Amino acid sequence: MNKQQKNYIKAVVGFVLAAIILCAGIMTALYLMREEKGMENLMAPVLKRLIAGILLFGLTVCWRHFLKKSVSKVAGIIVIVLLSLFFAWHISGIPQEKALKPQNVNLEKAEFRGYEINGNHFLIKEARPFIKYKMQSSKIANVKVYFAEPVAQDTDVKISYQTKEKPTYEQNPRVWANIKKGKKIAFGEVDATGITRIKVRFGSKIGQQFVLDHIELNANYRERVQKKQITMIIYFMMFLLMPACYLLLSHAVELQKRTD
Repeated sequence: MNKQQKNYIKAVVGFVLAAIILCAGIMTALYLMREEKGMENLMAPVLKRLIAGILLFGLTVCWRHFLKKSVSKVAGIIVIVLLSLFFAWHISGIPQEKALKPQNVNLEKAEFRGYEINGNHFLIKEARPFIKYKMQSSKIANVKVYFAEPVAQDTDVKISYQTKEKPTYEQNPRVWANIKKGKKIAFGEVDATGITRIKVRFGSKIGQQFVLDHIELNANYRERVQKKQITMIIYFMMFLLMPACYLLLSHAVELQKRTD
């Protein structure tokens, strides 16, 4: 092993150590912020991107300085591209999004309060009515309320939920999905995990009437997955751009040295 190769190895080792120290610093900062957000929600997205970027950059440095044969270089490029694609696929959230299949709330198993119900016809008889439903899965993307007939006036639609960590509705954020007069669909996005129950309230004034069709969880499946696919493409291009920029820069420096 010549002196130049030893210097490259030292540079790579130094880069890896610096990356480890940086990761440790970020993890410490996120840990100190854990009271405002969950550790999982804060750390996972940042660390996944950081680890992916460091690994791809390290592989590019090794490819640039240690692989000399053409076959090895081609194999290295394929590995970097495939890893970039894998990281982009995983970090974009496509696997998690595909797992959130649309499902209708089984109203026969739901708990009602404050409504007088006749078939699909709902009449508010008490203040603060609600429909409460025990979740079969711990995560949902959204809640979509379908009315069989357009609502007669602007209507408040509130979505609340309980989680394992915060077992009361008041501890978790409320999601408002208000619906305008003449419309038939109310939609609210829910960003939470560990959900045990959801509570939906439409209407608040005694005497209001509605004809409910059904309530759907995880609606707009195709649109949600397509958004994640676009996100995956963006990450894929970003992960490839970093090695490409490094290779172009190192090649330019090498040309400059030859010129000098």
